[in-house]
Amino acid sequence: MKSIKNNRWSVFASTIIAVCSSSVALAQDAPPRINEYQNERPVWNSTSGFSAVPKHLQKIGDAECKKMKFDRAVGYSKNAKNPDGSDYEKGGFLCESNTEKAS
Repeated sequence: MKSIKNNRWSVFASTIIAVCSSSVALAQDAPPRINEYQNERPVWNSTSGFSAVPKHLQKIGDAECKKMKFDRAVGYSKNAKNPDGSDYEKGGFLCESNTEKAS
């Protein structure tokens, strides 16, 4: 009887862990979206949806970032969203300057 109770708790705990892990994964899988602009610079809701900038897009990303007075692109998401929720045609870049880290 004791081993059955222990197994039930083990299954219950495993189920809770799986549900919590799934919820965290879903939140991390959500594409980054611009929440607001501060000093004419975009502020992303999260940086976890960005990956490294592909080599073939680095120059494009750097140019886009320089338009907003950043120094370089340090992240890329092909699924990045505008503040209104629509997709960016070329994807979105996470930018960084020499004086302040990416936001």
